[in-house]
Amino acid sequence: MKNLEFRMLNAECRLQNADCRLQNADCRLQNADCRLQNADCRLQNADCRLKVTGRYGFSSRLWRINDSFPPRLRRINDSFPPRLRRINDSFPPRLRGGARGGVQPLVSFKSTIFSLLFLITIFLTFSFAHSAPLGGQAGSFLRMSIGADLAALGGCGAALTGYGMNWHYNPASLGFQSLRQATLGCRILSLDRSVVYIDYSFPLKGNAVLGFGFLRAATTDIDGRDSNGERFDILSNSDNLIHGTFSICPHQDIALGVSLKWMINNTPHLQADDKSLNAYGMGIDLGFQFRASGDLRFGFQLRDLNAKYGWETSKVWGDDAGAKDDNFPTLIRLGGAWNPLDDLTLTSDVVLHKQELGRSSDAAQPHFGAEWRYEMKPGLGGALRGGYDRDNPTFGFSLDFVLRWNIKARFDYAFVMEQVSPGGSNIIGWKFSF
Repeated sequence: MKNLEFRMLNAECRLQNADCRLQNADCRLQNADCRLQNADCRLQNADCRLKVTGRYGFSSRLWRINDSFPPRLRRINDSFPPRLRRINDSFPPRLRGGARGGVQPLVSFKSTIFSLLFLITIFLTFSFAHSAPLGGQAGSFLRMSIGADLAALGGCGAALTGYGMNWHYNPASLGFQSLRQATLGCRILSLDRSVVYIDYSFPLKGNAVLGFGFLRAATTDIDGRDSNGERFDILSNSDNLIHGTFSICPHQDIALGVSLKWMINNTPHLQADDKSLNAYGMGIDLGFQFRASGDLRFGFQLRDLNAKYGWETSKVWGDDAGAKDDNFPTLIRLGGAWNPLDDLTLTSDVVLHKQELGRSSDAAQPHFGAEWRYEMKPGLGGALRGGYDRDNPTFGFSLDFVLRWNIKARFDYAFVMEQVSPGGSNIIGWKFSF
């Protein structure tokens, strides 16, 4: 009898011990579940940040976030019951880590497409290496690279977003912008020429962005001489532009945009009574941008539609010619951008001059560039850039700062070598995002 009672007590102790072990296992599973939920929140937060930033200007830790977790969290998918194992499958594909996510192939379809486009651009570069830029046509100040960051990339910008003066290369690129952005800068050229610009854009409701800005290209210290060659005055001339740009995303990977431009050409003290001679004009830019994936993007721009200057010079030259229109050449810009690495961007544009197609070797002008981004410490980073703008090499860099009130500031510098003028161009700019 005593032996039976002892065996019953022993069995009861074993049952209590098993119950404690089950409770302990349950606690461990609940703890692991909490840790996985926390990891899920971090991944979702990173995914939101990636969608907001458009993958520009941030470090690679957001693109390798699975590798930033401790190894025990990275392998935890295979060590827990099916109900916990399925959590990994709910992550976005690019954030799904571990052996179940697989290894991305070294050569993909999108890299093949961009490689072909890049080779075509290089071919065009050498084909038209000695062609001179179109001259003698109105609106030449709009055919130069504006913005220090994009000028350093060889004047590419049709497929890029998140840079300063994006509207100038493709008005649709503003559609992927999620923060308010202010840009200002200047380009200093030889022969007393300069370009200054200021721009501001902000998101609206309904996946839309509105932007506006001012650009001025001026030439000073021009000798004013009469028909006998005698100097009578020192003149100046300027092209002034005000733009309004609207862009919308009808789909998360597609953006459409339009820019309306009002232009004034001004030459002071040229008419009687020291009045200025002015010419007025308007123009339209249309744009389209498509994100084929997180790494590959394409862009299209139709620039200077129906753009022209209207002149009235009868009071200056004393003739009866009446009003005269100087039409701007219409440009077609095609571009692509690819991120083969987290911090590396390769981009290429081809600009087609509609009126010169089939008539001039200068009808197609290639541009390409590369950018390498780096982070020195949290809140301080930068980028190195280089490119080829038609037959002109370009170089540049940027420094990124985080100011008070979470304002992101970036200083950009670019140097563009020129074969026509005596020296190159220095471009500096600032961009603020908030």
